[in-house]
Amino acid sequence: MIAGINIINGTYVGGNFWATPSGTGWSETHYSIGNGFCQPYELRNDVNNTDFLPLTSNDEQPEEVVASRSQNGNDGIHVRIPTSTSSPSNIAAMDSSVRVVGRDAEIQYVFTDGSTPVTDISFEADTNVGYVMATVNLLNDLPENAPVSTSFRVYQIMDIVLGGDAFSSGVGEATIGFSVSKEWLGSNGFDESDIHMEHFSEGEWNRLPTVVTGEDEDNFHFEAITTGFSPFIICADVPGEEPVNAGSSMNNIDDGTFPSSTESEVSAGSEDDSFNLTLVLSVLVLIGVLGSVYWMKKSK
Repeated sequence: MIAGINIINGTYVGGNFWATPSGTGWSETHYSIGNGFCQPYELRNDVNNTDFLPLTSNDEQPEEVVASRSQNGNDGIHVRIPTSTSSPSNIAAMDSSVRVVGRDAEIQYVFTDGSTPVTDISFEADTNVGYVMATVNLLNDLPENAPVSTSFRVYQIMDIVLGGDAFSSGVGEATIGFSVSKEWLGSNGFDESDIHMEHFSEGEWNRLPTVVTGEDEDNFHFEAITTGFSPFIICADVPGEEPVNAGSSMNNIDDGTFPSSTESEVSAGSEDDSFNLTLVLSVLVLIGVLGSVYWMKKSK
């Protein structure tokens, strides 16, 4: 799913619009499930011959109809479509992938559009869920509540979401594959060892384990391990800047001031040094006076 004008003048590019001369085509007879798409259309009884994002100009299904069909057990194919946490005005590009998620299966979402730096997401499924969509939104700006430390140079900002909150929170550990432009690295004075991914959760940025997996003519390729989804950044460590430890909040960076107890200790130390210097000078003056008296007596 990519933002753009589709063949029926919708706002997202997806699959085909399935129509017949009699008006009974799949796209003509099915309700929208959001963003101008209807339920996946199986051309044959085979997941490999399915249009996962068929277009429709129909409205979304009324709630009373959904409840009725659910009671009758006639739901057809449903896709769990994620909702972005970012405003549409902050989304620069979007790429989506749909997979059937089943218990103990190795799930891999592959993103081939190239509009975002994410190339794939993989994890082992714990439950049978069915069709689940993963979406990568490339963002123009950081979320307002997520400032970044000056020890990072941000390459790209993303919002990565899977299914709904209930599903994505149940994914124990996932691997995110991504790429970084060699041109960007060179022009900013970085190399591949400086790159890592961060995930924003519970009010703070968390550094993810990140490794280099390969390279091609234009990009270096990486993998990062995450236990959650939503806002991410790909960034480089700035040389000479003290990095923020994983799990620490930007608000907890040391501002260089001392606690009051340390100030007291410094003041006390300074007073002790002054007293010792005065004592030494007094002794030297006394020795000088005694020496002068002795010399005068000896002269007589």
